[in-house]
Order: sequence, then C-alpha cells, then structure tokens
Amino acid sequence: MPYFQDQVRWLEIAKECEPQLYHNNIRPQSLVRSIGDPRSFQGWRMLPKLPPASIYQRRLKRGDQLILDFGEHIVGYLHFTLNLIGEAMGGPLRIKFIFGEVPAEVCEPFDPFIGTLSRAWLQDETITLDTLPQSICLSRRFAFRYLKIEIMAASFDYQIQFSSIHCDSVTSASIPIEKLCNKRIKPEFQNLDIVGLRTLRNCMQTGLEDGPKRDRRLWIGDSPLLARTNYLTFKNYTVVKRGLYLFAGLAHENGQLPACVYERPVFSKGNEFILGHAALYTSSLLDYAEASGDWETARDLWPIALKQMDFVMEYINNDYIFQDIGKWWIFVDWRPELDIQTPMQGIIIFSLKRLSELAQAIDKEAEAAFARELINKMTIAARERMLSPSHNNLFVSGSKRQISWASQVWMILSGVISPQEGAILFQKLIKRKDAVKPATPFIYHYAVEAMLTCGLKELAIELINLYWGGMINAGASTFWEIYDPTDPFLSPYANYLLNSYCHAWSCTPSYFFRKWNSVFEV
Repeated sequence: MPYFQDQVRWLEIAKECEPQLYHNNIRPQSLVRSIGDPRSFQGWRMLPKLPPASIYQRRLKRGDQLILDFGEHIVGYLHFTLNLIGEAMGGPLRIKFIFGEVPAEVCEPFDPFIGTLSRAWLQDETITLDTLPQSICLSRRFAFRYLKIEIMAASFDYQIQFSSIHCDSVTSASIPIEKLCNKRIKPEFQNLDIVGLRTLRNCMQTGLEDGPKRDRRLWIGDSPLLARTNYLTFKNYTVVKRGLYLFAGLAHENGQLPACVYERPVFSKGNEFILGHAALYTSSLLDYAEASGDWETARDLWPIALKQMDFVMEYINNDYIFQDIGKWWIFVDWRPELDIQTPMQGIIIFSLKRLSELAQAIDKEAEAAFARELINKMTIAARERMLSPSHNNLFVSGSKRQISWASQVWMILSGVISPQEGAILFQKLIKRKDAVKPATPFIYHYAVEAMLTCGLKELAIELINLYWGGMINAGASTFWEIYDPTDPFLSPYANYLLNSYCHAWSCTPSYFFRKWNSVFEV
C-alpha cells in the first residue's frame, strides 16, 4: 500500500510533465588515430588523421578498423548507410561499434571484464547483416564522442563503404548552447562555461539523468545541482517538476524517498535509500518553487518532504550528534576513508533550515516547529563536540578525529559557523596535507559554494580552474562523475571504463558563473 494517498495522482502529474525532446544531426568531424601516451589522461590521446570526407571514401574489408571523432560529447542514436562493393555478398557482414566518452574506452579492451557493475554498461554493439546496401539506426541510445568501427567478419569477395553516418542527438534542453554562453565572464572561464552547459544539456533527457552513458536514471542527490544550473540557463522547469513528482510518487511503503527512480519501461524505483540525500529533497523542492514560482507544487509535496525528517531523527542521539546506526546507506563522497559523522551533522542542519524556510513560505510553520529547536541544539553540539582546539580549531569527525574537506564545507554551508569564521577555517584547511580531500565534483561544488559564501573569491576561482579546468586540460568536452588530479584511474566501480564522463553533478561551473556573476565577470 502507498504511504501517501496522493501517490497515484503524483505519478500521473509526473507522466504529464514529460518534456519534449529536441533533435539535431551531428556528423563526425574527423577520422583519428589513437596514440599511447603516459602523459595523457589514462594513457591515451587522439591525433587527427583524415578529414571527415575520407570516411566515405574508404573501402573496408575484414579486419579493418576506424575511429571517428564527433568533435564533442553527444547523446543520441547512430544512423548510417552501408553500400556493397562487389558483385554479391558471399557471406554475412558482422560489424562491431564501440562508443567512447573518452579515448580509453575505444582504445582498451573491455574483456576480460573486471568491475562491480554490469559489463553491459560498456558501450559496444555488434550487428550482423545479410544484405547490402542498407540504412540502419541502432536502437539503443549512446553517449559518446568517439566511435570505433571494427569489421569483424566478411567474406573475401566483397568490401563495404559508408555513404553516410550521423548521430541523431537528443535533449530536452531547447536553447542552443551558443545562445546561453555568458559573454560577460572573463575569457579564462568561457570554455568552462561551454563544457558545463554541454554537460547539463546532455543529462537533460525526459528526466534529469545523472549520467546518459551509465545509470540513465534520476538520483535524488544528483538532480539538485543539475536543477540549480538549469534554472539559470535552459530554464526547463517542467523536467525538474517531473523528477520531484516521480520521487514522491514512488516513495517506499514507509514513506522513504527512493535514492533513484527509473522512467522506462514504466515508472519504478530502486531499492536504495540514502539518508542525507532524502533529507535534501526539501531543499530541492524549495529551490524549484523559488525559481519557477510554482508554490502549488511545493504545497502539494510538502507532506513527503516533511516525512523524511522522521528517518533523520532516528540518527540523532541524546547529545544531538549524528550517529550512524547502520540502518541505511550514508553517502557523502566516493572516498572510502571519509568519516561521515560531521558532514552528516551539517547536511541535516542545512536540510532542517531549508525545511523551516519552506514551511514559512507555504504557511506550514506549525508542522515544522520542531526543526527550530533541533537546529539550535545540533548547532551547539557541533561547535562543542566537533570543533577541536587541539586540531587548530578545525572540525573533526568520528572517533579518529578525522579532518576532511567535507566536514568543514558542510559546517560552513549549514551555518554552524559564520562566513567570517569559515574564511579563517578554509585558510587553515588548505594547508593541511592530512585533510581528506573530495573525490567528486559533488563535494567540490559545495566546497566552491562555501568559499564564495565566505567571500574567498580568489580561492574559489583557483579551485574551479584547478579542478574543472583540470578535466578540460585532460581532454574533457563534458565534465566527469569522478576526477582526482593525482589518480586518473580512480573509480568507485573497480574499473575506470565504467565511470561516467558526462555527469549531472559536475555541470555547476555554469551555475557559479551566473549565481555569483560579479566574481567572474570582466
């Protein structure tokens, strides 16, 4: 039985909010060859070999290979036409297509496969044809920049030739990137803005997908960052509303919001529940209402947002400190060594404050009255128990008194300390070599936001250039799920080829360039 009587209606609203997809034909820009280079990202780089017209001049036989560069990361469906060179086909033709977001994906073998996720996420497709010529569209949607074509099998009495090849790219972002680029920002940020917008565009499908290559679903923790950037750029409010209603309509029987939801073939939910991300749903709902002016949706979904605080309360001990009781998944960042106690203390305080703001805006203050007292007591507890004089007045986390970026960032964003105190905190943090650094753009986003909140403009600019700029210097045309400048092979899935190299939570430089435009403009 649904926990909320409105869940069936909520799913109907989500269905009605499916956005239109916009199509654009993208053709390969060049024929390239791969070069093993230990100085390049993951050991590979591409060199232009021949102009795009040469693709259609090549006569291909068994054993031949091509690598095409489409010039930028795209999401869509591959179309091509193959012609026969010869009198007849003495046997079937078998072709393998390998799609890569980064060079390593088309340069390294997928098998033997090692990884903690499904091998099927790796983008390769083999087709067998009995007759030519044919015009074909591969039925699966792919996310890629590079396409490797291998002629796996063909009889000796014929060759083949491509007469056309293109990708029908799709997105629910209706405005071309070139019309959105912020021309007022300094030249050093222009390319960062383009890549951020492209990342956002490619993740905006019929829902806010976290990664169009791998996962292809809506994650409750990823979508707020994508949504905030969307509000200041493409302004597609409908696709965000769809996601908010999908999460609510698919809530578990006890009222918990699922960590992820699926749109196809029917609306369904994953089994995961991530405590901190469910708590942040309230912030997402408030962000949406403030940006779109649609306060009716905020009122409609208020009960499900409020319900998440019941699960949060189970993790607050008698001293008003977050205590992991091991009941649900706690995710802060892809750092296995990261202690999550202090970051979660901040995330919960932040979420409770957003709950109070939302309650005030929609006249639900009585229902959220508990939050004010809890905020106060948790803030006092954080300052007394987690701010450590013996650690140079930095926040520590857990029994080992760990110092991490995530702890300091969430203590600042939650308002446990003032912006002035936060500025001092950051100056000390960046000098600590023992501090656990972020692994993903998810936490780096909040780090930049905390720096800007504290007035540390130069430090924020330096971090954006170092981190997101580092991805561009490594060849990115969209921003990645995970990036460690010291370890290009870092992966939460035991296989870096499974990483998503166009990921929703990484698009936010374009958000910063508009939200704090005075910092970045000429």
